[in-house]
Amino acid sequence: MKSLLFYIEIIFLLVLSSLRISECSVPMINNESPKTITTSLHAFRTDIKDIFDLSKRPWAPNIRIMGSKENEQTEYSKKYVFGDPSGRLVAKESLYSSPSRQLSSEILLKGGAQIVGGYYFQIQVGGQPIYVQIDTGSSTLVVPLSQCTSCNVPDRYNLANSTTGSVISCNSPACGANTCNQQICSSCSSNQACCSKNGNCGFFIEYGDGTTATGALYQDIVTVGEYSVQAMFAGADTETANFLVGKAAGVLGLAYSSLSCNPTCISPIFHQLVESFSLPNIFSVLINQDAGAFVVGGVNSSLYDEPIEYSPLANKQNPQFYDVTIDNVQVNSNSLSIPSFNAIVDTGTTLIVASPYIFDALKEYFQSNFCNVPGLCPSSSNPGVTWFGTDYCVNLTPEELSQLPNIEFVLAGGVTLSLGPEHYMFHVSSNNIFSAASGSYCLGIQPSSQNLGPTSNGNEMILGNTLQLKYYLVFDRENKRIGFAKGKQLSN
Repeated sequence: MKSLLFYIEIIFLLVLSSLRISECSVPMINNESPKTITTSLHAFRTDIKDIFDLSKRPWAPNIRIMGSKENEQTEYSKKYVFGDPSGRLVAKESLYSSPSRQLSSEILLKGGAQIVGGYYFQIQVGGQPIYVQIDTGSSTLVVPLSQCTSCNVPDRYNLANSTTGSVISCNSPACGANTCNQQICSSCSSNQACCSKNGNCGFFIEYGDGTTATGALYQDIVTVGEYSVQAMFAGADTETANFLVGKAAGVLGLAYSSLSCNPTCISPIFHQLVESFSLPNIFSVLINQDAGAFVVGGVNSSLYDEPIEYSPLANKQNPQFYDVTIDNVQVNSNSLSIPSFNAIVDTGTTLIVASPYIFDALKEYFQSNFCNVPGLCPSSSNPGVTWFGTDYCVNLTPEELSQLPNIEFVLAGGVTLSLGPEHYMFHVSSNNIFSAASGSYCLGIQPSSQNLGPTSNGNEMILGNTLQLKYYLVFDRENKRIGFAKGKQLSN
């Protein structure tokens, strides 16, 4: 899932090649609950250009195109380090090792920005192993089909190789009536169900960046860990370029049922696991820089430092996303003048993405109080050049990094999530960064192109991997709340 058509020359280039995958071992679950299992997660290793994807979501920001007349920085994009007084600013394009943007093991980045943005593990669909990305921002299981000519992944579902699978006919009662849209469906059945080009029950998924996947609905045995259920899922026979990257071939959506209508509504896999095996309606996730753990049916106390603090879902009556209410945003315990708002906790989003008014309030406070940090405040010679934005990173010494403040998000329920500069500044190393005394850091908070509210069910922020790299997340669906605890580091 999850690639973007942002058409951005510097940050969001859409040319990918091979990725190196890092594997890990995860401590087994304790004996607190015999029904709880822990599954290892693997992380994408990717170039800096893919880290700043923001989100592959319906509310994905439309970032301005670099080199356009409105920013007039085409000349600068050809240089490594810009002519700011500090001499520290680095264009994100300069972190690319190759003019062709090809990935290889030689240019893999180290540090926080190297491998966040995609975590996956292996499931089985009809007895066929498929790696799927874990995604709390969607609800549908999407896997590529063997006949897909545009799916650039090795693992695909082949109905012919399954003795338990079937494709859902467009005339089947399971195919949603009155869902047909002639703009996205090949044809309509007599009861106005959406039909695929082969006369099966069609599905169509489109993200805000224009990325799509189309195909038909299938039914087969889906195995997650030790649990297997007969379930419906989306089989993609067409994907737009870079719909998925890395070893992950599919997407396992873990949000609520109200997001699983594309256009026929199907029951999400996790919901079926809970119903079929009487599991606790809860799962939890830990991600590190190069590893992770997905716990089905509970929590694993070996993965976090207690206590777990809980914040209620903002939309408890009709939950869709896992959203929480942020009552206050503070910088070094000083409150910003921002009214309370809702934020989505999404494992499928790399950064913290904020509506412009929130991002601008952070930026104004930083630039009013911490201009001693190189590159943070624009100069008279380059008034638009600063690393507190989308276009630049910065070379900082450890001492300079430590001068930056903490950012605190005060959630409903009395939960405070605190990020130090070592958390919200992604450390990047590259052969093209030639200052041995400094490390290059990229801000892990980015603005959307417009306020998110209208297109994200009222939410104004996405709490992505920038925050999740610090906190163990507990998605307590039974009590409609999200828990946060300081996460531990897994053994590689």
